[in-house]
Amino acid sequence: MPQTKPMASIENVVASATIGQELDLDDIQKKFPKVEYNPQTPPPQFKPVWIH
Repeated sequence: MPQTKPMASIENVVASATIGQELDLDDIQKKFPKVEYNPQTPPPQFKPVWIH
C-alpha cells in the first residue's frame, strides 16, 4: 500500500497580549494600509486585506 503524507493548513490564528500602554488604533490603521480595522466589531480587531 503506498504511503501518503498528511496535509494540513492553518486557517485562522488568534493571539492576545498585554503591553501595559494605550494604543491609537486609528493611527495604526493609517500606517498599515493593507489592514482593515473595524471598531464596531466586538472586540475591535485588525484583519489583513488580501489583494489577489
